[in-house]
Amino acid sequence: MDSADRAVLALVHTSDRLLDDAHALLPAWQDQLTSQSKEDDGRLVLYNSYIKQALNCLFKALRQFSNTMDASIQASLYYKTAKILFLETASLNLASDYCYKGINLCKKYEPKLSMNKLRLLYLNFQIQFLANHTSADSLAYLNDIIDTEIPTDNNFVDIKYFFMFIKFTNFNSVFSMNKNLLNLKSILKSENIIFKQIVLFHLIEYQLTNNLPISEIKKNVQLLDDTLNDSSPLQFKALKILIDSQIALYIVDLENIVSKIQHLDTFIKTIKESKKSWQSYLNINFSIDSTRGSFPVQIKWISFKDFTITSYFYCSVLYSFKSWDKKNKSDKILKTLLPAISNNKKTSFTSLDELQKHLLKTEYLKILTDIYQLISDFVKDSVPLSQNSISKYSHLQTFIEQYTNNTIKYSTFEIIVYNTLIPIVKYLFAVIHQRNGNFYKALFLYSEVITFKPEQSAIISTLLSNFGIPITNNEQLKLISTLNSIPIVQNIIEQEKLNHSKISEFDLNYDQIMDKFGKLLKLKDKLLNRLNSAKVENNELTMVAIEAIKHFYQTSSTAFPFDSINLDLIQQKSPLLTSILYLIKGYTYKFDLGISTHENLNKKVSYFSYACMNSIKACNENNNNEIANLGYYEIYKIMNHNRNLYSTKDIEKVAAKLQIDSETNFSKRVKFS
Repeated sequence: MDSADRAVLALVHTSDRLLDDAHALLPAWQDQLTSQSKEDDGRLVLYNSYIKQALNCLFKALRQFSNTMDASIQASLYYKTAKILFLETASLNLASDYCYKGINLCKKYEPKLSMNKLRLLYLNFQIQFLANHTSADSLAYLNDIIDTEIPTDNNFVDIKYFFMFIKFTNFNSVFSMNKNLLNLKSILKSENIIFKQIVLFHLIEYQLTNNLPISEIKKNVQLLDDTLNDSSPLQFKALKILIDSQIALYIVDLENIVSKIQHLDTFIKTIKESKKSWQSYLNINFSIDSTRGSFPVQIKWISFKDFTITSYFYCSVLYSFKSWDKKNKSDKILKTLLPAISNNKKTSFTSLDELQKHLLKTEYLKILTDIYQLISDFVKDSVPLSQNSISKYSHLQTFIEQYTNNTIKYSTFEIIVYNTLIPIVKYLFAVIHQRNGNFYKALFLYSEVITFKPEQSAIISTLLSNFGIPITNNEQLKLISTLNSIPIVQNIIEQEKLNHSKISEFDLNYDQIMDKFGKLLKLKDKLLNRLNSAKVENNELTMVAIEAIKHFYQTSSTAFPFDSINLDLIQQKSPLLTSILYLIKGYTYKFDLGISTHENLNKKVSYFSYACMNSIKACNENNNNEIANLGYYEIYKIMNHNRNLYSTKDIEKVAAKLQIDSETNFSKRVKFS
């Protein structure tokens, strides 16, 4: 080794050391970024200084020794310099320039430097993808690599599959679902087992996200099982267990939910006790031959802490389906999760960009956990009935206020991610306000959900897909918000009717009151029109709920379509909806001339009785059960009006449940036995 080589080696070692010193500052800097603090204790200045010095070492090596340097070493230094510029600075154009210098150098020495060229091409694509505001240029560049830059030699076929995989992960939103599935299945021909397993994980995730048939998903799960063995990376076994839990959630497999949770819990405890190695990065090496080297790829992987938090998050969601058996553990898990998420501080980061993404994911998971805590409360019917009940979910409330009022500056990426959560949180808060009788607040929030239009573009879709967030336009949420809004509007209309009886056209505020009444009627018609035009496929519960709402709030001569409804199936899934259907049966029952009056009345009474019984299954004893209230009241009216057909004892029994108010002759509240 001559003096020039030693000088280059010394500069490279110094650059590496300075880079390590910069990265060592990131964990300590994390608290500042998390707390949104504007104070700078000098770490940022020192961090940038280390990065600048590390780059200067490489600049010096390339500037002073490029004439005497071996081509492969020079290409490696171009790659190293471009990578630091890409990850640690905003100088993307300069990073791309160094990539092109390295690529042009490699082309002179092909096929010897083919692998170096591919590494530089891949890095340059990453730079292009981040720098371009439109995905078209980046996609064209990647297609050029796949079609013209990768050698046609069969030895390079796995590398071609890798770039096709990169095309899927970054541009799947550009292509149709069928096209993406075909591409992934062709990539599965790869002979690199580790890479094939990674592709299978992404394929299964893509199928789950797009609600594909479970039979197709299970075929790929079986294929994954066949490739896993004792030598497979620990993370693969972990993700396979997590996928099994996701599938149980996907098909709502209530019988096996607890066993899936126990499997996850046991696996996590086993890993903790054994202290097995768990790497946050997965290295894949596409080897060609001894003369042309290899194409190493480093794929970011989930850390053990992240896996544990994600697993227990799924456990809490799975447990929420078991809430009716009074053994729900969602609350316990969710309350344990929040501090665990907040304290999830990685010990090292490879770049400032990685730190910022880690913080965003942490905050996103924290908000998602709060949302499921709220959903869990709804499932258990334990949302507080008070004016201040939303204060229980202060973190969500703060998030909505900060986001809506722009009190915190969010990055473009944060806005894209959080836009998927805003309608969900607003919907849940609307339900709380509705339960507490704050009808105008509820209606306002429902209207915001219904009219919400998230930004949509290929780049946004790709970013969401890469973040693991399903791409949705919230049509189902908008439909449910519409369903919930109609009874509120009708309730306000009825109140306005009472007000009208107390005023005359000569009152000063008569025009304003009539104008308000007219707007309410228009709003009701608009909401009903949305229901009539709603496209609901393969969801009987939603279709029946729509028909029920239309029956109560829309003037129509058509009979309720009971013949097309599987009442037994609905009774298994939704006691509340079943109770409403039995109410409708009672109200719409037509006397059968072939049987006696008493038998006809008994049929009518039986429908209202079924309505009461099913509503009690679905309603917490601490809350007022209006459906049972209506049911028992109708039974009381029938019996009281036909005292010659019913015994005084039976009438008194129903009256006792109602606690009849002697002045109004109407029930105060259903009395539960």
